[in-house]
Amino acid sequence: MPLGADTLAAADCAIIVTDHSTVDYELVARHARAVVDTRNALARIPQRRDDR
Repeated sequence: MPLGADTLAAADCAIIVTDHSTVDYELVARHARAVVDTRNALARIPQRRDDR
């Protein structure tokens, strides 16, 4: 399943266990209901969520 806005919105939680340069972490921050970030990958982007 590709990592997209719909996939993130449908998941209960996104878990980041490895910081990859190819992942759009801003997309994750905007669309995931909850995030467990074990690598602090979201620290460098503003924390925003789309209103649903």
